[in-house]
Amino acid sequence: MAIVVYSTCRFKRVLDGGVSWLQWVVGGYTLTFACLLLFTGSLGDRVGAKSTYLSGLILFVLTSVACGLATNFLFLTLFRLLQGVASALLVPTSVALINASYEDKVERAKAIGIWASIGGLAAASGPILGATLTS
Repeated sequence: MAIVVYSTCRFKRVLDGGVSWLQWVVGGYTLTFACLLLFTGSLGDRVGAKSTYLSGLILFVLTSVACGLATNFLFLTLFRLLQGVASALLVPTSVALINASYEDKVERAKAIGIWASIGGLAAASGPILGATLTS
């Protein structure tokens, strides 16, 4: 946890921002993700899960690169908001793709369990790995 605190302080100094900017960087992603989750799930049903998923994946990669190259908190916050949009495109369509890929209920349940487990591990290890990589 000390790595996360050190990295956050260093991050704050490099981009020259206060605590409120740090809150927006974290909260902005969560806000756009949560607000758009139902809409993008419906969009995936209408347009197609595969094309929606691929659009979200491309947008997420591009916004991740942009976040890494951001020179101030304003740009970082904007790119994190767009990352939340991309995540909202990815999550419901990935579950829809898993549902469409497995006809057997037992196999489908295993696949969704693996999907959820990997998501949980990513959520738990993301802050630590991110702090390690940035410091």
